[in-house]
Amino acid sequence: MSLTWFLSRDVPHDNRKAVKDLWEDRDWEYGQAKMFLQDALQDSPGRPMVVAGLARVGKSHLMTRLIHDLQNPPESTVHPTIHVAHRLRLYPGTPRKILVDALHDTLIQTEKALESYGASRTELSEIRAYIRRFSQLFNSPGSTASISGHELRQLREKTSSEARIDGTATAGMGLSVKGGGGEITEIFGLPAASIGFQGSAALSGGLREGDEEETTKAATQVDTFHIPPIEEEHLIALIHQVHRQARRVVPGWTTVLAFDDFDLLYRAENKNFDPKPLLRAMSDLAKDPGLFVLATVRKDTLDENQSSLYELTTLEPFTDPEILLRIYRNHVRFYWNRGEPPLQESLVLDVAARCEGRIGIFLDFLRAVLKTNPSFSSAEHYLQRNWASLQLAASERAILIKSTLDRGETTIKGEEASQLLVGVSNPCVYEDYTSNDRVTIHPVLASLLREGKLK
Repeated sequence: MSLTWFLSRDVPHDNRKAVKDLWEDRDWEYGQAKMFLQDALQDSPGRPMVVAGLARVGKSHLMTRLIHDLQNPPESTVHPTIHVAHRLRLYPGTPRKILVDALHDTLIQTEKALESYGASRTELSEIRAYIRRFSQLFNSPGSTASISGHELRQLREKTSSEARIDGTATAGMGLSVKGGGGEITEIFGLPAASIGFQGSAALSGGLREGDEEETTKAATQVDTFHIPPIEEEHLIALIHQVHRQARRVVPGWTTVLAFDDFDLLYRAENKNFDPKPLLRAMSDLAKDPGLFVLATVRKDTLDENQSSLYELTTLEPFTDPEILLRIYRNHVRFYWNRGEPPLQESLVLDVAARCEGRIGIFLDFLRAVLKTNPSFSSAEHYLQRNWASLQLAASERAILIKSTLDRGETTIKGEEASQLLVGVSNPCVYEDYTSNDRVTIHPVLASLLREGKLK
């Protein structure tokens, strides 16, 4: 096993053995989530399906097990194997950027999966060609593209199909071009409104299947026209189209888009996490037959959006520090191949008792100790220097933390919270919610301060 994953709160998602080897004490929640997920796949809720819980309680690990189950169904399964087209890890980004990445991943993974069913990747070649042709619109927000009348005609021919992107019946995509700032209809999610035309003349007619005269006029009378920036709804339409094409090729095809820490993927301009824009996009995706969205979310996001999310299960912190110890020993057993464990047993026991059952906080703390000096014998021994540094560098922050604990509270709100998330005080607090106007004092630090062990 790789030392890369030693004491990491992230599980190596592609290593099925490691996912099982590190598993502890979540069998009931796992069974519940699996049961609800299996039922949802038969009778879709039409909403994103979520594993909820506070920060750093193991949501990602449970979702990974669910994904592995989906990718390895029982032999009696009638429908094609459910494939996970996209799995997104937490990183800063706009809803649009996240959807662009989801589109690219969905296309790539669907092409690979189609091959396993004897289908050709060329089934999705037209969509890939379209994305390649207008890559500027996808990769550069706010950019526009130009297309000639001749190319417009070619695109019309290539994208004629039995169903429109919005699901309504049509004989073809029926591109139409109108002069004077008119419109063109969507081609695989192409923006509907044109910015303007350049050429010798504008068309008053339309391009429709079988209308050769108008098709010729389009090629000869319109040199180019500009396409405006691609929007989020068009990205969603393209993901739909990839899925629907796979479903036409392989009946019963099922796609799952998985988003880890879904509600933390986007921060608004005020730096607060704002799940609403992505929630709307994911809800649109989840309405398509055979297309499912699976995500982990913070508990407050679920509480505030009950009608928009389908709960598979909610994880609570572990109730017994012994469970944290077993997970640590699993890490040593499977990842540490350098002889004796690197950390003092007394420190590990001390930290496990102070982490309030948060496995992510427990592992993060141990990893920080390992990187600093593995000889520390207790949490107090390790944090003495950190706490002294905070009091020296930002005494007002240390005072704020102590006064909050003196009032019997652990949460700090408002402007004070955002200040605590930067600089030397950052290790002392963490975000427990989907808004950074609230932070929680680190439980190990809080317990030591309450006991008077840090001055």
